[in-house]
Amino acid sequence: MGSPRLAYILVTHNRRARLLQTLRHLQQHTPFPTDQYETWVVDNGSTDGTPAAIAQLFPNTHLIALRRNQGVWARTLAMRQTQADYLVLLDDDSYPIGNAIPDALATLDAHPHLAGIMGRCLLPNGNEEACALPAVMLSGAVILRRTALIPTTLKPRGSHPWAPRPQNHNTPLGFRREFFRKAGEYDLSFRLWNLNRPLLRDESITFRHDKHAAGRSTALALRMDLRNNLILAHRFLHGEARRAYRHDWLQRYAAIALHQNHEAAAHRALREARRFRKTPRETLTPQAFETLFAWKTTQQQVRAWANTHHIQRVALIDFAKNTYAAYRACRQLQLSITAVADNGPAFQHRTYRHAPILQDADALANQPDGLILTNVNPAQAPTRLAQLQALTDRPILSLDHTPPFKAAALTKAAA
Repeated sequence: MGSPRLAYILVTHNRRARLLQTLRHLQQHTPFPTDQYETWVVDNGSTDGTPAAIAQLFPNTHLIALRRNQGVWARTLAMRQTQADYLVLLDDDSYPIGNAIPDALATLDAHPHLAGIMGRCLLPNGNEEACALPAVMLSGAVILRRTALIPTTLKPRGSHPWAPRPQNHNTPLGFRREFFRKAGEYDLSFRLWNLNRPLLRDESITFRHDKHAAGRSTALALRMDLRNNLILAHRFLHGEARRAYRHDWLQRYAAIALHQNHEAAAHRALREARRFRKTPRETLTPQAFETLFAWKTTQQQVRAWANTHHIQRVALIDFAKNTYAAYRACRQLQLSITAVADNGPAFQHRTYRHAPILQDADALANQPDGLILTNVNPAQAPTRLAQLQALTDRPILSLDHTPPFKAAALTKAAA
């Protein structure tokens, strides 16, 4: 018998009822015969009877039971054992809906250069979820081609215990141990783009994430956000980009932690991030960097918009993960930045590179000629744009950082 066409891979910790609900959904709604797909669950040392429940209720599920919680990295164990053609990475409370799986596999079959498809992820309240950079996968709503994860070059083992280990040509890339929570999908996405293995964002491929809150720690999440983003900046960026994003991400995530009274978590994150300064770097190629951070694209979009509307004074909208791309473009085009408009309480009474961070109304009171929406998160940008359009008739530039591999273009090319 050949390899299965599809493997669902879930990781869980002490969320038995929620996991069993997801497994039932997959069992009932997967549009393939049982011999064409398999399900893998990596249990992170649960003490609530999860392994026993899986063995009893879903005996055909591949279970990897760990003795302790190793975080989201643990899904890598299943990624390395399955021989399925395609891997669907899920949280224990996320799952594909509608025709997501057959449609995604049809696209991947037709376009073998694609490493995977990033889908649209719906939340119970009707909002959407996505990573802040459009070229980065959401690890609970993505389908990956297994063979695209296999590296073509070997990386030397560094002296640090978490340095990249040598990969043989049959071992797929996976998540890394240091990304216990948060930013692991950034690390894996960056590595795929560095290998020139593109990820397609297709909003017609839909997942649902029920966002079950049990077992989640705010202090841990805030610590991981700050620490792991600093690791990303050190590992993948260099020169101006490394300095700029380290500055921005330190300011952004530390402010959020301090606002929520988690100063100890922020200090611990900084101490832990320093441990990675001696690990090997994997600097992004120029092509990968532009796909992810879009400096040239942003400058082109800002220049065309400013020339069309005769803009001299701008307000940047949102202190987002990639605000620096718009800031840099404005500086190079000699546009004056009057303020950064962000309603987040963590950023009030702060500045972004000498520009005051203000509420929307106060930023508009500074009389900018136009607004640049720097938040390119595909789950947030449309709603934020609508909010701004309701407040002002000034010209608004909503930046487009979508990777240049849209489904419509692929369909047209295939025709």
